[in-house]
Amino acid sequence: MALFPHDKLDWSIRRLEQRLDGSPDDASTRLDYAQHCLSKAWFHDGGEVWFNKALTQARRVLQHDPASPGALVVAGASLVGLDRLEPAQRYLDEALRVAPESATVHLALGAAHDAARRLGAPSGDRHQAVREVEMALIYIGVQADRIGLEPMGEGVSDGDVAVTVRHITAHAAGCPDWSRANLIDLSELNSSNFGCATADNLARMVADPRDLSVGRPTAPASGPHAAGAVARYNADLAAEIDVLVNLEALHSSPFKLKKLRKLQ
Repeated sequence: MALFPHDKLDWSIRRLEQRLDGSPDDASTRLDYAQHCLSKAWFHDGGEVWFNKALTQARRVLQHDPASPGALVVAGASLVGLDRLEPAQRYLDEALRVAPESATVHLALGAAHDAARRLGAPSGDRHQAVREVEMALIYIGVQADRIGLEPMGEGVSDGDVAVTVRHITAHAAGCPDWSRANLIDLSELNSSNFGCATADNLARMVADPRDLSVGRPTAPASGPHAAGAVARYNADLAAEIDVLVNLEALHSSPFKLKKLRKLQ
C-alpha cells in the first residue's frame, strides 16, 4: 500500500489510466493502478468509491494471476475498508500463504484485526493488530530488538497505532579542528586536529552507533564453535599460520631486526 502526496497521487492515477487505455492487458500497470486507488481510498479520504475501484482492478489482475500477492493484498485491504471482513480475510489468508514475509501483507492483516475490533467482531484483537505491525516493520528491515511498545497517551482513540522512528547517528564532535596552525610546535603539544581522522572514521564505520554509548550485553558463547576448535586442536588439524618476513625491508631498520630476533 503506497502512500503519496495528494497532488502527485492524482497525477499518477491519471497517468496510469492513460496507460491502461492503451494497454488494457498490462497486468503490472493494472496492479499499480489498483494500489494507487487503494492509497486514494485509505490515506486520502477517497472513501467507498475508491475502495471499490481498487477491489475491481485487483480482481481483474487475479483473473490472470490468482497467486499475485500484491493483488491479493489490495483486494483484501479494500474489503477491510468496506467493512466486509469475511471475504477480506480469505484474500489476506491466501496472501499470507503465498508471501508470508511481505510487509504489506502483515499491514493489511493488522488493519483487518483493528477493523474487526472496531466492529465488535469475534476476530477483533488489538494485540494481534499491533503484532502484525511489528512483523511488517521486521520484514522491511527493522531489527526486532529495536521495536518497542509505548502507551500513546490521552486523547487517542482506543486501538490506534502510531509508528515512531528513532534514528541514531554518530559523528566526531569538534572535528575537524584547525584552531592552531599546522606548523612546527616547539611546545611538543598535539595538533588541535589530533585524533579527528580516527574518530571520524569510527563514526562512519560503526554498524550500530548505540554501541559507542551503551554497548551490547555479553551473549553466551557458542558451544559447538568452541568444541570444534578444541577437537581440531586435539586431532592436530589446526590451521598453521604462515608468517612472511620481507628481510630486505627489515635490513634497513635495526630496530625492526632487533624486535624480530626477540620474537625468534
